[in-house]
Amino acid sequence: MDVPNEASLYNVIGNFYFKAQGKDWVSQLSPTFSPNHVQGFTKNSIQVLLLNIGFEIEQVIVFPGNLLLPRDSFKEHVEYWGALVISRISRLINMGQYMDIVARKAQHIKESSG
Repeated sequence: MDVPNEASLYNVIGNFYFKAQGKDWVSQLSPTFSPNHVQGFTKNSIQVLLLNIGFEIEQVIVFPGNLLLPRDSFKEHVEYWGALVISRISRLINMGQYMDIVARKAQHIKESSG
């Protein structure tokens, strides 16, 4: 499965950027980004969720994803290049914007009492 990473460097810096502009916006859980996630996850929270419903985690891959920002005005160019730098740094420190999770249904073996 693929889910957004709430703890990404992009979200941390993006939220600070919005606050610095006096905007009451957040960069995660945006209804403008398909498929319109209403629940965000961190690496830990998705692991807890999957374990609680009977899945074993095989692998969690954190990655930055692609930037889909407009670049029409000078300000948009600056924001794009800033986001690109953040994306590159997030790759180095494993704080990308998305996570791919590979999990499988846990096989529970019942012990026979006999």
